[in-house]
Amino acid sequence: MFKRYSLLALTLLLIGILILSTGCYSQPSNKPASSEQQNELDSKAQEISPEAYVLLLFKGNETSEDEAKKIISVLPKLNWSLYEKQSNGGAIKLLTWLYERKCDNMEVQDIANILKATQGLDGAFAEQYANIVGKLCYNNLERFIDALTTLDNKQAEQIYKFLKYSFTYDSAIDKDSLKKQLNTLLNSQKTTKVQKEVIKKAYWHFAITQKGRLFHKTQGGCSFSNSPFFQISVYLTLIYVIQFSEILILPVE
Repeated sequence: MFKRYSLLALTLLLIGILILSTGCYSQPSNKPASSEQQNELDSKAQEISPEAYVLLLFKGNETSEDEAKKIISVLPKLNWSLYEKQSNGGAIKLLTWLYERKCDNMEVQDIANILKATQGLDGAFAEQYANIVGKLCYNNLERFIDALTTLDNKQAEQIYKFLKYSFTYDSAIDKDSLKKQLNTLLNSQKTTKVQKEVIKKAYWHFAITQKGRLFHKTQGGCSFSNSPFFQISVYLTLIYVIQFSEILILPVE
C-alpha cells in the first residue's frame, strides 16, 4: 500500500513538473514571434510603397514610439495625395497626429525627415503641414535650425514658405518670443556661419509677416505704405521724374 501511494505521489509530481515546464516555455515563445514580426515589417518597408508602409504602421493615438520612429523615417518618400487615396481619407488624421506629438526633445534627424515630407501637399494638407512646421520651429528652434541646414536649397525654400504662412496665421505662436529667440541665436558666438545664414532667412520670412515691415495685411489686401523700401522707391522715382522733366523743358538755343 505504501508503494501504491508512493507511485501516485511520484506520478502527481511528474505531472506538476510537466505543467510548470510547459508554462515556463510557453511564455518566452512570444518574444521570437514578436522579433520575427518586426523583421517582417522592416523587410516590407523595402518591398512596398511608403504610403502602404505608413498605413500598415499607423494606429492613431495607439501608435507606439517605435512605430512612430519608423513612420517619420519614411516621410521624405511619402506622397500625401497618394496616402489620402490609399487610406480612404486618412492624410489629415496623420498630419494631425504629427502636429499633436511632443516635439520639445525631437531629434534633429526626425525634424529633418518631417521637413522633407512635402510631396503631394495641397489645400488643407498644406495648411496643416504649415502648422506642423511652425510648431517645430517655435518649440524646438535650435534643433529646427540644425535640421534646416541639412536640406537642399529647393527643400529649404519650400519650408520658408510654410514658415511664413504659419507665422502669419497661427495664433499659437508667440511672435515676440520667437523674435527674441532668433535674435539670441543670431548674435550667439556658438552659432555657426551656416546656422546664421539659415536664421537670417527664417528671420526675414518672419519679419515680412509683421506690421511695419515689408508688408502687412489689411482688409483690402496688402499695404506697402509703411515700408521703408516703398518710401525710398517713391523718393527715387520722384527725383528721376523731376530730372527727366527738366531735360524736356530746357530751352533750345
